[in-house]
Amino acid sequence: MLFLQKTVVGVSFGRRFDLIVGFMWPLTKPTQPGLSVTSASAFGAFIRSLRSVRFPGSQLPWLFIGMEYVRTNSLQLAQQCLDYARTLMPTDPRVYNELGVVAYHKRNYEEAVQLLRHAIGLCSRPDEAVHSNLGHALLKCGQPAAALEAFRHAMRLEPSSAKAAAGVAFALQLQGKLDEAINYYHRALNLDRNDVFSAEMLNYAITEALDRGNGL
Repeated sequence: MLFLQKTVVGVSFGRRFDLIVGFMWPLTKPTQPGLSVTSASAFGAFIRSLRSVRFPGSQLPWLFIGMEYVRTNSLQLAQQCLDYARTLMPTDPRVYNELGVVAYHKRNYEEAVQLLRHAIGLCSRPDEAVHSNLGHALLKCGQPAAALEAFRHAMRLEPSSAKAAAGVAFALQLQGKLDEAINYYHRALNLDRNDVFSAEMLNYAITEALDRGNGL
């Protein structure tokens, strides 16, 4: 189970579901019918860079275009650009990270895990964002223990990351380790007081811990 197994008495399940879905889809953007002026300008710059002598045969313009297509939720176009970037530079971890994000949004979670692990293997310097992405993909695969390891690694790389701390807390909560989860939700909120997910999930974790203590 990816979601918390126990329904907390007196708490709206719909609200908790919305919170968890928001956390499990951290990069999701609403599908946009067309490009904004900013996006269109960015695409123009990327296209011009393709013709520039500064990037002859480089994967970077295709990577950037693919990232922009991911941002606008144009996943098929993103896939095509990123696949081409991979043919130009098959050892760029950024390309594999973005391909992992595309696979995640396409709900191909096992493929996302494989791509993100490959990206990590190619990184000369470990990257917090890639490990956090891996944590989210592992959660979707129903592997909270492995996700916890990924989020902990992300926290070691970037101790000030509230999202990584929330990931650790959520993975712990899924495993029923409520005291540790509560500590990490507090840590996430100390790093980002506006973290709505951590604030509300903290309340659920405390309620669940109290229920357990009362034998409920």
